[in-house]
Amino acid sequence: MVEMRALTKRYEEGTEARSVIERADAEIHRGEFVALAGPSGSGKTTLLNLISGIDTPTSGDVLIDSVPITKLSEKDRTLFRRKNIGFVFQFFNLIPTLSVKENLLLPLQLNSFPSAESDDRVMYLLERIGMGDRIDSYPDRLSGGEKQRVAIARALAHNPPLILADEPTGNLDADTGRAILSLLKSLIDGSGKTMVIVSHSDVVAGMADRVLAMEDGKLVERIRGDGYVNNRLDS
Repeated sequence: MVEMRALTKRYEEGTEARSVIERADAEIHRGEFVALAGPSGSGKTTLLNLISGIDTPTSGDVLIDSVPITKLSEKDRTLFRRKNIGFVFQFFNLIPTLSVKENLLLPLQLNSFPSAESDDRVMYLLERIGMGDRIDSYPDRLSGGEKQRVAIARALAHNPPLILADEPTGNLDADTGRAILSLLKSLIDGSGKTMVIVSHSDVVAGMADRVLAMEDGKLVERIRGDGYVNNRLDS
């Protein structure tokens, strides 16, 4: 589902070039739940932005479902992302002037879903996340956990094959975070969707099919219970 080939990202800082990701190679298979780990500043969010096409690499390629998104124009990347990717953010990123229902309808409208189908889809998801009674509420009336439930439903609304989540529980207390992770996994299980979550959480690592970790700009695979494997994924 996702293939990274010699993926490199460098930033210019004055007269110096700082390498965040250096020739990373990895494959994420359809239907996998992959946790992306690593210390703060190691490049996890940068990698997620490269996978989604929000950012472009210095060199190398990202393919999603065999489409080389790094070779697409900015407009075509936006259209591809709008249709094929659902994004869950740490700080929810709900539109404050839209109700819960309107926030969920937005990705459906952007993808030209029929109105009746959109309404049914929104109600189905709100019932699944236990918020069918909050359809007309606005984000400022929701708790952090409720906001993240709505953000997850919005990411799934247009039925994308790939879900990317950047520290989705980082702004929540431990109990609420565990509940959100369980909800997200329950919504994904059996759907055939691929999910990549950036997280420091051992709970996420324990739930994932695989854990990839950023280490000195490289991707390594963590074997559960055995620490890191010796061989880099990009060697």
